[in-house]
This record gives sequence, structure tokens and C-alpha cells, in this order.
Amino acid sequence: MITLAVFALATNAWAAMPTLPISAGVEDASRSVALSAPPAQVDRDQSGRLDAIINVPADQPTIQAAINAASPGDVILVAAGIYVENLVVNKSLTINGAGVGLTTIYPAASDVGPCNAGSFQNSQVIVVSAHDVTISNLTVDGDNPSLTSGVSVNGADIDARNGIIESDGPWNNLVVHHTTVKNVFLRGIYARSSGSSFHIHHNTVQNVAACGGSIGIFNFGGAGLIEYNTVSYCNDAIAANWSRGTQFLNNVITNSGSGLHTDNNGGFGGVADLIQNNFVDDGAVNSYGIWVFFPYLNVVLDNNTVNNNDIGLFAWGGSGGQGQFTNNDVDGENRPGCLGIYVTVGSDAWLSYQSSVNSLLTGNTTANCSYGFAFDTDENGDFATTVSSSSYTFSGHTYDVYVSGVGAMSYSGLSGGTVWVQAPARIQDGINIANSGGSVTASDGTYPEALNIYKSLTLIGESQAGVVINASAFSDYGIDANGDFNFTFQNFTLDGPDAAITGNYGLKVSGDNATAAISNVTVIGTGKTGIDLNGLASGSITNCTSSGALSGNGLSLTDCSNFTINGLTTSGNAWGGAAVYTYGRYNTGGSNNVNFMGTLNISEARPIYWERVEWMSVRPPLTNLTVPPGAYPYVVGSALYPYLEAYMPSQAAAVAAATTQGVNGWAYDRALDFFHVTPPIAAVTGRANGVSFNVGL
Repeated sequence: MITLAVFALATNAWAAMPTLPISAGVEDASRSVALSAPPAQVDRDQSGRLDAIINVPADQPTIQAAINAASPGDVILVAAGIYVENLVVNKSLTINGAGVGLTTIYPAASDVGPCNAGSFQNSQVIVVSAHDVTISNLTVDGDNPSLTSGVSVNGADIDARNGIIESDGPWNNLVVHHTTVKNVFLRGIYARSSGSSFHIHHNTVQNVAACGGSIGIFNFGGAGLIEYNTVSYCNDAIAANWSRGTQFLNNVITNSGSGLHTDNNGGFGGVADLIQNNFVDDGAVNSYGIWVFFPYLNVVLDNNTVNNNDIGLFAWGGSGGQGQFTNNDVDGENRPGCLGIYVTVGSDAWLSYQSSVNSLLTGNTTANCSYGFAFDTDENGDFATTVSSSSYTFSGHTYDVYVSGVGAMSYSGLSGGTVWVQAPARIQDGINIANSGGSVTASDGTYPEALNIYKSLTLIGESQAGVVINASAFSDYGIDANGDFNFTFQNFTLDGPDAAITGNYGLKVSGDNATAAISNVTVIGTGKTGIDLNGLASGSITNCTSSGALSGNGLSLTDCSNFTINGLTTSGNAWGGAAVYTYGRYNTGGSNNVNFMGTLNISEARPIYWERVEWMSVRPPLTNLTVPPGAYPYVVGSALYPYLEAYMPSQAAAVAAATTQGVNGWAYDRALDFFHVTPPIAAVTGRANGVSFNVGL
């Protein structure tokens, strides 16, 4: 599973996030929205009364005094200046300042409270307790320079727990626009009353990062629109929980722990959320870009851009709904360990925050990540991950795809050139996902499975001893690589099928004109031959080990040509260490140009031998077999069965093989046989130059 720092968002999965430093200077103007606010409107109420305009401080000395004096529907115009107040707006009013940075409201009380308490308490700059409240053209700054809280976040001494927040309602039609909220402990702008038709737009929210649950702009249980906001240096920039229908449009988010997400959408009813045309850049450590958590409805995440975050797009769990990711663009900018798109049921460490997950991925682009697309199930196999993919683009990734977990996986339409498999997992899932000609790399761990590979593929283990493919409980081949493809195997151990029955081979590679390059692979405990190669046009064995075949060799090459064995260790294999056969039954018959070289640690009584096996009255030819004469200077053969010779390390071993076993170990009338031992020969065709003799019985 992927290990992530899970921090408190609207999910209440509490954990701490690091403090985010605020760099000097201003935000990139090209990524912010700087539109002038429209003037406050003056209308008539239902009785025909003209809404009054109350000027502060000309008509009332403070904003709260103006609120107290106002009637529902009135407009309060707040002149430029500094106002030190904690406001309660308990009427339908418009509060309009002279402009951001001109009209500034500081909290009158310094009291942020603890992180792990309810949000609605302590010092709150503006509390909304009415329908139809509009707040615009002013700054709410939670750091009153005249007060000292001792709670320092990003260089600010935070005095206010919340900036603009609704009380218990529900309250409808809250509008906050062209306003800056900054230096707040827990919530910047919070529509918390489960009301309808809120509209939070064209605002700037900065430095809401004191706690794991600090959120810049947040909707709980309501429905409305959050658009054209610029949010930075927040633990959680923009979020909704139990939304009844929220549209998140055209927001710009930078330097935050989490960019934008919706949790449990539809659990209170309503319609599906839409997350569209948002930009998330330069996330904090362990940052998430845009994501969906346990949706009840089909949340659409469309045409968003996420750059330089640890996770770009993220789907975590489900409650019957689906995360639909369409036409998004993610660039990890080579951030170490970053993921382009991550779909997960949730780690077992996340306890109740686990469920099956279903995601649709269409038209997305990911670039320059450690993993372009990552998905997993849980470690115990209790949940399922379902992904449907199409029209995606990978570029510049260390690995295109990451898979982990042992639960059910469905990944229609998904493929990648490079796949990482993280234990506990199934390597077969990685094989299925990999493109033809691609590679699968498995992390250290034990994988209880047998593998089928029917395309050109490279299979790599993180380390030879650390990756164990345990096929001991399976029948048939431990690894079946079949077809006229190019296969590469590196750095793993295969514990093969145990029973000594037909088919229980370890690593079996077959295919006319196929190729196989096998290096640093260990095969143990097979029923039949450990490494069994058939029909290959070319290939190599490099520094491999094969031991414990109950009925077979450590290595067998049948009808293979242009093959090099450079470094081989075998022991305890019933038939012998290594054998070169010709057969012609399943592949084009004949073996040519097979070369043993390098370090050969072969301990069986028959270390290396060749045999021309008859099929349909034909014994295909064997030519140009080379065995190092320094290691195996003697050859033993038989007159009755001249289609087999064995290479021996000493004359005594050769004579012993003939007198005590027979070269091939098969039963035949050895009393009538005529065995011979020769000096080394360069090839099978030179056998006639040997000196034959009867060793007798």
C-alpha cells in the first residue's frame, strides 16, 4: 500500500500537517483573479420599503452598531479604515466595504481554542445567523496587531478561530465575494449551516493552517457555488462534506496541504458535485491536489490542472457513487514519490475509512511523476477497486502504473509501459496491465501465485532474495511465458509447484522464435524442471540458480538456438544439472549454438548432458554445443543409445556414471551396452574422434 500522511480534512481523519512557510512577496498575478466588485444594490422589500443605506462610521460608529440598527434588507457601507470587532449578522443584510485592504476587520478578542474541538466557538470575526446575507469588498484579518495569542502560524500571531462562519441554521443565500480572509486558526469562510444557494466567489483566502482540520473555504451539508477564489497557504484549501450539490469552478489554489475535495456528496440528498476548471499548484509536503472521498453520487472532476503535488488526483473509497475524472492535466514536476492519479479503498491503517471504490478515468494526462496512475485494494482482500480508463496519456514517469493490495481489482482499458507492484499484491495484475514490450517491477515481498505471461514483457524483482513468487501450492507452471515474444526475467526467487507430476515446471518459456534473457533468478522446489526453455531463437542465462527438481533438471533447453549460459548453480535436481535437448514435437526441431561459460557450480551426478529425442521417427540435429573443457573435460556416452552424452568434471566421474547409473538413468540392458569416455570435444559432430571402451559389468 502507499503510505501517505493522512491529515484532518472534512473527513475528520485527524493527523498533523506541517506548518507551511509563507514566502516573501505577492502571489503570481497571472494565477489570481482581480476583478472589481459591483456596487451594493438598494432594493425595496416586500412591503415596498426602500432598503436603507447605513454608512459606517458616518451613521453608526461601528459595524455591529449598524447591524443592530438596520432592518432586514438594508445595506451597510463600511468606509475605509480599521475595525476591531467580532460581528454577529442576525438579519438579512449586505455589508460592503470600501475595498480589500481598505476596509479591514480585526477580531476584538484573541481566543483560538484547541484544534480538536468543534469549529463554532471562541473568537469568530463574522458570524452569519440569517438568510440572505452578503459580505463584500473588505478584509478579515485574524491577526490583530494589538493582541498576542502566542499561536504563530506562517509568521502571523493568530487571534481568531474563524473568519466568516455561519451559526446553526440552516441559512440560505449566503454570498461572500471580493473579500480577503487571512491569518485564521480553523475556518476561513465556512458555510456550515447546511443551507442552500450560497455563492462564495472572487475571494482571496490565505494562511488557514494552524491545525490538521484548518480549511480555507468549506461547505458542510449545503448546496451552492464556490468559484473564482484564490486560496493559498492553507492546510486544506477548499472542501465540502455531505454536500447536497456544490459546484467548484475556476478556483486557484497554491502552497496548500490539500487543494480541493468533496466528501460524502449526496449522503444528505441533493445532486452530484462538479469540480471543474480549477488550478492547484505547488502543494505542501504530503499534498493532495483534487480528490473525492466516499461519494454517494457520481462526482465529476473535469478539466482541472494540478501541478507539483504529492498526489494530483485522488479517489478514496465510495458509498455507491463514482469519481468521474475527465480531461484533467497533472504534472508532478518530478516531485519525489509523487502520484499522478491515485484510486484506493483505503489502507487497513485507516480503519473505518475503507470501502470499495469505483472510478471512471477518461482523457486525463499525467506527466513527470514517480507513478502516473496508482491504485490499490486493501491488505486483507475485503474490498474491491474498479477503474475504467480510456484516452489517457502518460509521459515522463518513473513508472506509469502502481498496483498494490490483494482485494478484487478491475482495470478495464488501463495499460502502461512500466508497472510497479507493491507487496502485498498480485504480480499478475501488473502483468495484465503492462503493455506488450513493457516491464513489471515487483517490490520485495512474498507473492502466493502462479503467473501467466503471453506477451513480450520484462519481469523484474526488487532483489533476488527479497522477491519470492510462491507457486508451491499451485499445479501446472510456476511461471508460464508462452508465445513468439521477447521475455526478460531478473532478480527474483520462484518457489515452484511441489508435486512431481506432469506440468509442474518452475519457469517455463516456450515459443518458436521467442527470446528469453534470464538473470539473477533462483528457482527452487519444483516438481519438474526448474528452468525449462523451449523453441527459443536466442537468449541467455546469467548467474541463475535452480535446485530441488523432484523429476527433471535444474535447466533444460529444448530446440533452442543461439543461447548462452554464463553462470549457473544447480543442486538436488533428479535428472541432472543442465540438459540440451532436440525434440521437434512442440517447436521446430533442433538446437544449435548453445554455449556454456563462466562460473558453473553444478553438483548433480550428471552435470551437463545432451539428448536427441525421437519424435515421429525423427531425431532433430544438435550442433555447436560448447561446454568449457577446463570444467568438464570428459564426455561419457553409450553405444546402445548414441543419442545422449554427458559432460563430466573428471574421468572418474565419467566412468562412475557409466558403471553405476547408465548415462541417462533410464532402464535398459546395460549388460549389452558399450560405454565410452572421451577427451573434450568442441561439438557433438566431433564425437567420432573420441576413444571408446567397454567398461564392463
